[in-house]
Amino acid sequence: MHAAADNITKVSLELGGKAPAIVMGDADIDLAVRAIHASRIINTPGMQLRRARYVHESVAEEFTTKMIAAMEQTVVGDPFDPATEMGPLVSKRSWTT
Repeated sequence: MHAAADNITKVSLELGGKAPAIVMGDADIDLAVRAIHASRIINTPGMQLRRARYVHESVAEEFTTKMIAAMEQTVVGDPFDPATEMGPLVSKRSWTT
């Protein structure tokens, strides 16, 4: 940031630490949705990696629509059931808090 400030260069810094995904305007949106969806639900809720924190405005509406559809189709259930894609939270109390 200091080097950029010396040259008045516009920068974007990722300081969140949760391995966010960045979806650029020329991205394959279907691939981005599949990859981010898969990484979002793996070992949930313990690992919540690669959230799409940055989505270029030119593809934001398409990406958001497709990601919502993918999440709505996610099979939530018993982690011992092979059909389950995402297990429940650790306790019923955490559902409401």
